[in-house]
Amino acid sequence: GDYTLEELSCDNNKGKILYKGEFSIRRDKVTVDIGTIENHSEPTPVITTQASDAKTQYQIIKPSADTDIIDKVTITDTMA
Repeated sequence: GDYTLEELSCDNNKGKILYKGEFSIRRDKVTVDIGTIENHSEPTPVITTQASDAKTQYQIIKPSADTDIIDKVTITDTMA
C-alpha cells in the first residue's frame, strides 16, 4: 500500500520544519528503510539596510531639502 509519514507538532519540535514523506510497500514482510529523518530549524529572516547619499554615495549624509537618499534593504533566510 501507499503510506504517508507525517511528524506532528509538539513542544519538543517547536521552531523546527516538520517531516512529511510518502512511501509504498508492494509486498508482504518487507522492511522499508526511509533513511534518517532530521529536524532542521525554520529559517530565520535577517534584514539589513544600507542608506547612502544618492549624489555622493557616502553613508554619512548631511540633511538638506534637496538630499536624495538611497536605502538598500536586503532580506535573507538563514538556517539556525
